[in-house]
Amino acid sequence: MSRLVAPSILAVWDSSNGDYDTVIAKGIEAIAAGADLLHVDIMDGIAVPAKTFGCEMILRLKEAVGLDLLDIHLMVEDAGQWMADLESAGVKRAVFHPFSLSQHGECKESRWTPDVQVGIALDVDEGPELLEPYLGKIDQVLLMTVKAGAGGQAFMPAMLEKVRTVRAMCGPEVRIVVDGGVKREVAAACWEAGADVLVAGSAVFGKPDLKEAIEALR
Repeated sequence: MSRLVAPSILAVWDSSNGDYDTVIAKGIEAIAAGADLLHVDIMDGIAVPAKTFGCEMILRLKEAVGLDLLDIHLMVEDAGQWMADLESAGVKRAVFHPFSLSQHGECKESRWTPDVQVGIALDVDEGPELLEPYLGKIDQVLLMTVKAGAGGQAFMPAMLEKVRTVRAMCGPEVRIVVDGGVKREVAAACWEAGADVLVAGSAVFGKPDLKEAIEALR
């Protein structure tokens, strides 16, 4: 099992002024401090109330750190409206919620090009059974441990059992990502439950020493 840490750039995003430069700088800093990936939440303001980044941010991060280091989580109403742009940008890794794929049936039957890792994300109220149509066709599962759509929420310990269930369903070949309220105090329990990747916002960017914060989670 891997122990990868993916700081979430949403934690340093100021939606009031759209300051991409600060986000890019902090992302570079996190990678330099030892982060394995950067987590990028794309929200369209429809599937969830918040609206965040689009493909412009992905292209900026592509130039800054490279696409291999981006872990993209799409909380969007219709995945089909995003797929062409993501493929055009050269995205290597992206996860979608089942509701956004319901209008884009081909994703249930096939993957993108072999070098693209495709995954399914489940919100706290979406059960593991929603993964069943995708088993054998996905590379990772992202499990929310807070309600999707906003940062700063408290980790829900009850979600640990869901992590265990999904790990058992998917086997070792599928990467399990835990996202939401992850702090040093709950990291060990997440690893024990079967997580491969921890997404963390304030637990990394809210600390004075990013390297120490990342190592503490790992």
